[in-house]
Amino acid sequence: MYNLKIKRNTPYPILLIEVGLSLIESLAMTRLLLYKHKLNNIGDHRLPELALNSSQNHLRLKRGWYKDTRAWLNHWEIDENVALPNINNIKNIVASKFKEKMWCEKDLADKRKLRYYKEVINPTLEDQKYLSLLTSSKKEINIAKIRTNSHEIHSEMGHWVVPKTPWIERFCHLYENMNIKDENHFLLECPVYNHIRSQFQNYSELGRFLSKLFEHRNKILNQTK
Repeated sequence: MYNLKIKRNTPYPILLIEVGLSLIESLAMTRLLLYKHKLNNIGDHRLPELALNSSQNHLRLKRGWYKDTRAWLNHWEIDENVALPNINNIKNIVASKFKEKMWCEKDLADKRKLRYYKEVINPTLEDQKYLSLLTSSKKEINIAKIRTNSHEIHSEMGHWVVPKTPWIERFCHLYENMNIKDENHFLLECPVYNHIRSQFQNYSELGRFLSKLFEHRNKILNQTK
């Protein structure tokens, strides 16, 4: 799969969206709904229908694929009566419920990374496709670093130390303007990188642009050691 060198504390929901994957539960729910839709169109005497009825009614069967998946449908509040008539839209229904539940606004209040990702990086929570389009692993890694807060910029590094550095003290160490060094400052504002920005008229080459920024940053930091 992808070796993006993302930090271990990156929230799972962000990783799923960035690499365009689905929870195992959502795959199982989608398959069950598609299977039940198919069963609705065959006779009650057919073996698949008999097998399903048996698995539902077996009193000793406390666990199993069907019962576990039904429990997931209930947890994710997916109504079979709504989903089954929309055979061509079942995957979207399941994906929509996943995002609705895992990105509930009231649960984001104390989750800084999730809240920042939804508010700034990906407000529509669309699955990302850049990993399948880029041919350079270096570009993939640099874009993923910025998008998932897995970089070494001070806005993020302030969380790594004990005690944590207050947000208002996470200044840029490369330029004495007392600005907080977050992604916005790193990409768009810091004068140290102006000569690199001048080489790019737009961000259609974002991967190469980020590579040059990180290379220049590392070069300066190595010189100051």
